[in-house]
Amino acid sequence: MDQRRQAAFLILFICLMLDPRFDVGVCQGTPIESIATTFLTNYFNTFDSSRANVGPFYHADAQLTFEGQLFSGPQAIVAKFTSLPFQKIQHSITTMDSQATVDGGITILVVGKIKTDDDPIHGFTQTFHLKQVGDSLLVVNDLFRLILNN
Repeated sequence: MDQRRQAAFLILFICLMLDPRFDVGVCQGTPIESIATTFLTNYFNTFDSSRANVGPFYHADAQLTFEGQLFSGPQAIVAKFTSLPFQKIQHSITTMDSQATVDGGITILVVGKIKTDDDPIHGFTQTFHLKQVGDSLLVVNDLFRLILNN
């Protein structure tokens, strides 16, 4: 099974665990916050352990705005993440808000802390828009900013 199918299967599996009455759709009957929390846990665990493996979380037409720079498509997004000049990274979520979108997706706003290598801890904010594609949820928009304390 390729990575994209594994990610889609994982999201379906999560939905089934949260609501065994799962129907095709965005985990109908499951609180959006539960879906968002589970997505974030899996996304950041994958990013922190091997950022080269986050591609399957992204839709083929996904866009990432990273510190004001736009990247389109999973390959360009993964290339940006793997080009970042650190070896180790750890995300810590401080707060998270989520909403269902009118198109059947989910918008997630994350505020947290990020630690890379031996650098000081910095704040960050990241917004994800997940969209239902077939029977899975994929990131179609991702906006990331560091919060520097200057």
